[in-house]
Amino acid sequence: MPAAITLSLLVLVGNPLILMMLMGILGYRKKTSFQTGLIVAQISEFSLILVALGVSLGHLDRSILSLVTLVGLITIFGCTYLVLYSDRLFHALAPFLGMFERANAFEPRARRSGHAVVLFGCNRIGQDFLESLKELDRRFLVVDHDPDTIASLERKGIAAEYGDAGDIDFLESIDVSRLELAISTVPDPETNLLITRSIRSRNPDAVVIVIAHRVGDALSHYEEGVDYVILPHFLGGKYASEIVVKFGTDKSKYSTLRSRHIEHLKVRIAAGHEHPYPSAVKL
Repeated sequence: MPAAITLSLLVLVGNPLILMMLMGILGYRKKTSFQTGLIVAQISEFSLILVALGVSLGHLDRSILSLVTLVGLITIFGCTYLVLYSDRLFHALAPFLGMFERANAFEPRARRSGHAVVLFGCNRIGQDFLESLKELDRRFLVVDHDPDTIASLERKGIAAEYGDAGDIDFLESIDVSRLELAISTVPDPETNLLITRSIRSRNPDAVVIVIAHRVGDALSHYEEGVDYVILPHFLGGKYASEIVVKFGTDKSKYSTLRSRHIEHLKVRIAAGHEHPYPSAVKL
């Protein structure tokens, strides 16, 4: 058992450190290196096959197979939780990870500047804002951490930047000197807190709108100086109630609304928006 724990710690800690050092040498920023390093914090299933083959051929003792199997179980489960809580771990360890980042790290940063509006997150709700922003006579930038989304937006001629809104270094690299409005559809309250503080510290006059799925989070955002917090569940209920007041019992009006809604839902399905709630939200 002590040997299994020692070897598991070596894999859980040693493998990420090695990869972080290599990525730091290659010029990547510390958050990218850290989260990439966590992915390799386990032994591969193929190693179990090799050890089992060695045992079957009589080259290895059965105790070795038991040891490797136990190390595999520990590291696979451990790696899963490390990746799951990678953002929280990074925020806690960030002050100590500077040694893995070169001073001239070349990882792409936000190069575009002078935008009046920045939209963080082009998810289900972000798509609705995107359509509205197209109608505004303002230059706007979309920030998202999905490369496919960025590529799709750029093909449509929309200014887009790949980046993690939870990375304070990335947020600080965005020029907000001319920013008039910032909208975040990111469901994570900690990320929205970073966005708010980053913008407020450099441009206190900009309007900041964020999303929240819990009343407590919404109140916390208001305390931080957010101008408006969107609560989708409450907003959806208010919208539905207004429809009832407006249409009453006129079936023909509901029929028209129904047809438009069906078309809108088909567009959402085509865009991959099958479920209306973000996966990170627990209902």
